[in-house]
Amino acid sequence: MSLSASLGIPREVEEELTRDPIARKILITIFKMGTVKPRIGLETGIRYPPFEDLPNWRSVIEKLIKLKLVDRSVADRLVHCPRCGSIHVSSRLLCPWCKSFNIEPTYIIQHTLCGYIDTESKFRDPNTGQLICPKCKRPLRKEGLDYVVIGKVFECLNCKRKSNKPMIVFYCRNCSHQFDYLNTVYEPVYEYSLTPLGQKVVTSGALHKQDIIEALEELGLQVEAPGKEKGRSGIDHTFDILARTPQGRVLAIDFAEEKDPSLAITSRVPKALDTGVDRYIIILPSNAFEASMLVQMKNVIVLDLTEPYLVERIKAIAKELLKKETKEVEVTAEAPPELSEEQFFGEIGAFEEKEPALSENEMLLLAEEEEEKKEGEEGERKKEKKEGEKKELLADEFFGG
Repeated sequence: MSLSASLGIPREVEEELTRDPIARKILITIFKMGTVKPRIGLETGIRYPPFEDLPNWRSVIEKLIKLKLVDRSVADRLVHCPRCGSIHVSSRLLCPWCKSFNIEPTYIIQHTLCGYIDTESKFRDPNTGQLICPKCKRPLRKEGLDYVVIGKVFECLNCKRKSNKPMIVFYCRNCSHQFDYLNTVYEPVYEYSLTPLGQKVVTSGALHKQDIIEALEELGLQVEAPGKEKGRSGIDHTFDILARTPQGRVLAIDFAEEKDPSLAITSRVPKALDTGVDRYIIILPSNAFEASMLVQMKNVIVLDLTEPYLVERIKAIAKELLKKETKEVEVTAEAPPELSEEQFFGEIGAFEEKEPALSENEMLLLAEEEEEKKEGEEGERKKEKKEGEKKELLADEFFGG
């Protein structure tokens, strides 16, 4: 059964995901991170590190947006140089008369006693740094008492003119191009997340099912997706993937969409208990390690949907099951056939009948050889006894006995 039929996923989505592994990796990456945000640097530009190892990811993600699997929203807007496209752009304030950027902000001050008005730089004594009225030469000690600040302006240090509205332009640090706001390229920067349909595609296992099925079939297993297995209770339990070995062992796989890992485990383990499958793999969207601590059955394995080598892990589990099956077949083949009591004693009788009988001459020769062997052993014992007595006699004579 196709994914579109079993999960309610549009046919065009199924076809696109089947033939494009980059699209599957992008969906898994966004699902794992929740939202993929841009990393912005003036010199490095706009980067998406999770996608950088995926070729042509920008065009692929545009397709996923059209398929309504990925949603994008504006995370920021940046000024780009219209000449080179760089975002390494800084702002400049120019004198509206001479177009110089050599301007500085200053305050307009009025001396309350004599009424003199000028910029702060004219009141500031270059030697002491104190504010002194250029007209009456009195010091200005406290704002609001001796003087008031009327406003703020920009003073050009080149032409000495003042303005409260300087020109604002941009300067590209990459190509040295200067441009105004009317000629700038002001573009959005996006962040990416999954749509509800994209979430369903990932958590349902649609991105991995075909790869898992093909991997199990390559090992020689008979695969059904979905598959049914009858339990001891007589109930037919449905699994997302059911694979059978040549000797009839069963590997069952389920994808859990529940956000609560404990609920996902407790609602599925009874199926393994009732059916007695040899291996039962539960694939969770997240927190697989924590959920595995809840499982007390050796044949139940919990895996994480986002782990990078999910298909390889499942393939290794299937190989282990096949290897165990092969060993049992070899042990059965090497064991000798069991014999009945009649066959056992019949074999002994046949063996005894096969023993050859000795002739009379051969029996006499064997008796003579046995007699000579006994006489030889008796002579050796007598000789040893005489030598022992001789040694004792010599010892007595030596000690004066």
